[in-house]
Amino acid sequence: MQYDCGENVAFKGGFAIHDQTHFQKITGKVNSEAIQLDSNSFELYFETDSIEETSDMFHHQDVQFIHEIKKQPWGQRVMRIYDPDRHLIEIGETMEAVFAFTGKDFHWKKSLEKHRCRKSL
Repeated sequence: MQYDCGENVAFKGGFAIHDQTHFQKITGKVNSEAIQLDSNSFELYFETDSIEETSDMFHHQDVQFIHEIKKQPWGQRVMRIYDPDRHLIEIGETMEAVFAFTGKDFHWKKSLEKHRCRKSL
């Protein structure tokens, strides 16, 4: 996170999220059609070095899980939750954490290539 302004949070790399009320004010769209809740038409993705700790934290809050921690075909463990507006959020362990946990760096790199996953530079 780069800036937390309460109703607006900016992350490094140019990504930002807005509180619904704030977004409605800055766009001038205040009717119910302006923001579609529960659309399931996109997913935000975040990474964590400790998927279990993150899952535990969400379980101690009022967070609705789409699914618990699940291993993906390329070896990464992820979970999906709904945000307060019921948009899809995926939280996955970093691929570096996968490599560190398994010690199978070469195997996982081949698996990532097979599933067309590439680490950005």
